[in-house]
Amino acid sequence: MAGGLGCLGGVIMPQKRSFLKKRLGLILASFLGLLMISGLLRNIFRLFRAEKEVGRAQEELARLQAEQEELLQKREHVESEAFIEKQARDKLNMAKEGEVVVVLPPDLGQTQEEEALLPTPNWQKWLEVFGW
Repeated sequence: MAGGLGCLGGVIMPQKRSFLKKRLGLILASFLGLLMISGLLRNIFRLFRAEKEVGRAQEELARLQAEQEELLQKREHVESEAFIEKQARDKLNMAKEGEVVVVLPPDLGQTQEEEALLPTPNWQKWLEVFGW
């Protein structure tokens, strides 16, 4: 055979060998390209997840900072002289020198108007029925 287009005695001719090398090189390059693309996609998805996590952490940080500011304001209020004095007067029945503490029983705190608004208890209704 002329031109080296065939196979003589089981020997592959140079043209077929060159074609197989090219094809094998193309397959290998495609496989490596797919591996690189899959790794790149995996890293991109990991980056998106990390970005979401950072966003959530920033929201949590802002919430905690607002809560801290609120607590600091509460602490400042509670440590003020006016608040301490009010609590001492209201809860501990304390007074300044020269003042007199008057403690009213709970019953005297109601006015007649408040009593008129309350419904009549059943036992009073029964007494009225029997004329007592």
